[in-house]
Amino acid sequence: MRKYFYLFFLTLFTTMSFTLTSCGDDNDEPNGDDNGNIVGTWKVEVIEIDNDWWQVDYIRFNESGTYESVSVVSYMGEIDTEKDYGTWSKKGNKLTIDGKTGTIKELSGNKLVLYYESITITYKKCADSELDRYLN
Repeated sequence: MRKYFYLFFLTLFTTMSFTLTSCGDDNDEPNGDDNGNIVGTWKVEVIEIDNDWWQVDYIRFNESGTYESVSVVSYMGEIDTEKDYGTWSKKGNKLTIDGKTGTIKELSGNKLVLYYESITITYKKCADSELDRYLN
């Protein structure tokens, strides 16, 4: 039972990391106002808690200013997914998701590092199909 509580809070923490407000350094400008360089599907590498438990998080930023995200958690062979949808915008190094703003610390063709109130999340670019299989 203790593992289920830990799983619940870890999933909640990961999902809520997108809704926290940043207090980070405002002087970093890794890129301009072009939203096209963030458009696409990104994933957090597999987080393996132990042999029976792992988690992968995905987010797709659409050109229309909407996003889809999925957290996939596997515990003892049982897979659970949590889906989220909303809006986003980017101006300079500031990324706003559903009205909450964070700081982009790095953005390249295949790497995205976001900072939200003492939480740093590193994403790697991936194929849209990796996320699509969980959205259907």
